[in-house]
Amino acid sequence: MDGVFEAAELPLLRIPVRSGYNTAELGVLFQSALQQRNTGSEDLPSETAVGHAETQETKNPVCPKCGNVMVLRTAKAGYQAGRQFYGCANYPKCRMVVPVQ
Repeated sequence: MDGVFEAAELPLLRIPVRSGYNTAELGVLFQSALQQRNTGSEDLPSETAVGHAETQETKNPVCPKCGNVMVLRTAKAGYQAGRQFYGCANYPKCRMVVPVQ
């Protein structure tokens, strides 16, 4: 696999398996890989650095129950209709919600 990507002059990006992925985090990884291709640099950002950059950029909380990044949602029904809250991106497996502060 490495040889095929190298022959095609494409960066090969290895992403750890998770139950859910954050598009902002993946975007940082892809941009970094493409910049390295253009500059010839070999340093990829660590997973910790990427997670930190994503958290600072979007400011979405991390689910205290399962560890996935939460998504901003708006209640559609009930007495909370129209109010925003953070819901786990792993819904319906994880139903954790956090109020917007």
